[in-house]
This record gives sequence, structure tokens and C-alpha cells, in this order.
Amino acid sequence: MWHTMSTNDNNNNNNDQMETEIYAKDNAITQQGGKFGGSKEHPNPILDLSHKLGDDNALPPEVYSLFHIQQLNAGFNKLTFIHANIQNLRFSLTKLILSSNQISNLPVEIGNLHNLTELWVDNNNLQHIPASIGNLSKLEVLNLVANKLTSVPVELGNLTNLIRFYLSRNNLRSIPSSIGKLTNLTRLHLDVNEISELPPTIGNLTKLTALWVGFNRLTALPREMGQLINLTELYINVNQLSSIPSEMAQLINLSTLRYEDNPYKDTRHLEELLRLRNIRY
Repeated sequence: MWHTMSTNDNNNNNNDQMETEIYAKDNAITQQGGKFGGSKEHPNPILDLSHKLGDDNALPPEVYSLFHIQQLNAGFNKLTFIHANIQNLRFSLTKLILSSNQISNLPVEIGNLHNLTELWVDNNNLQHIPASIGNLSKLEVLNLVANKLTSVPVELGNLTNLIRFYLSRNNLRSIPSSIGKLTNLTRLHLDVNEISELPPTIGNLTKLTALWVGFNRLTALPREMGQLINLTELYINVNQLSSIPSEMAQLINLSTLRYEDNPYKDTRHLEELLRLRNIRY
């Protein structure tokens, strides 16, 4: 999380630089040394409104006219919605943080932010994700932790540049098979949901180093998980697993395994996996 946004260097006598620290006081957003969002000559690429909007449930309308903004942090406020005009920032915005608000839905227009590489909407009240999110082809980080999602759109499979995907602490019952298209993923967190099975296509995610699926309702794991040879962290604890597939013995890079609190009946393959070098549990 970032907070400071000053471009003034007190150790530099360059008169061309100006301080552009944005802050909010008494619900009126002001800026020291320039207009809201920076001057034309010195545009401020980062706007930090975290903890600063008081009881306001929406972003200030002026925000949607700051066409030069590259990073917008509006986390830890009381926002309940994001206006469709968020698409006005599509040419410049690369990072959008809306963490810890009260947002229940994202506008369809969120899919027009074609330059976005990071989207953080964790700790909100999201009940569904618009299919248009699949248009965010440059997205590398997507955080949807701690919402009220029961499903995610199949269009998420279009996010082929995604590297980190966080879906923990929702009410998800299933994961679409299209997740197998996210072949650049290195971290996938699906823990603390109500997922009863994983799609076999998860075996396509061969760059994964961390897979968290603990605290779900899994009764079996797909054999294709044995293809995840770059895994170093695997959390399968607190499920309904009676055994694990023999193919998982191929996870030779695994160093951390959480497997406890499952009703195992056949532990042969689990014991084989535990014999792998360097595993901690």
C-alpha cells in the first residue's frame, strides 16, 4: 500500500519541481501547491484518497476527469459504488485500489480500463463480477479476497497475463474450467470457500508456485495437479479428502504442505509425497 505522493525533493534545488501532496480535510480534497490532481506542467500520476473520504459513499466527481492518473488508491473508505465514468481513466490508469470499502457491484465499464495491471477490490461486499472484467488483458494482479462471491465469470480465463489471483474468503462453490487458460499464474489463493471440486484444467497452470485451496469442501483432487511441478506451497488442509492422487508425487519442488484435518482413508500417496526432500508441514 502506498500513501505519499509528493514530487518535491527537499534535497534538490530544482525549481521546476513542485509539491503535489494530495490530502483531504473536512471532506474537501485539496492539494498543496497546485490544482486537484496536479498542474498541467506537473501532473501527479498517483492519487491517494485512502482513509480520506469521510462518510462519502462515492468518489469525488473530479476524479473522473483526471486523465493523467496512473494509480488511484481509494481504499479504507465507505464507498458503496463506483460510477461508470471510471472508464474515463482508461488511457492512463494502471493500478486501482478499492480495498476495504462497502462496494457491492462493479460497473460493466470497469472492463474498459484496458491499461490496468492491478485491481484490488478485497474486503468489500461484491456479490458478482461483471463479465467485462475479461477485457482487462494487461491485468497481472487481481485481488477479490473477502467478498460475497458465489461464482466468477468464465471470462476470467481471458486474463492470460495474470500472475497473482486472490479469491480467498468468499462463498465460491465452483471454479470455471477457463481458469486453465491463466498459464502465467504463479499464485492462486482459493482458500476459505465452499468449493467441492477443482477443474482438471488446473493442471495447465505449470508456473504456479503457490496454490491455496484449504478450508473448502473438496472430496478429491484432480490427477492433473501432478503437472504443477513448480509448486513450492500447497495448502489442502481442512477439506473432505480421503486420499490424494499418486501423480502428486511428481511435485518435487514442494517445500510447504498443509494437509491436516481431512478424513484420509488411504494415506499411501500422501506418505510418498511427504517423503519428498525439504517438505515442511
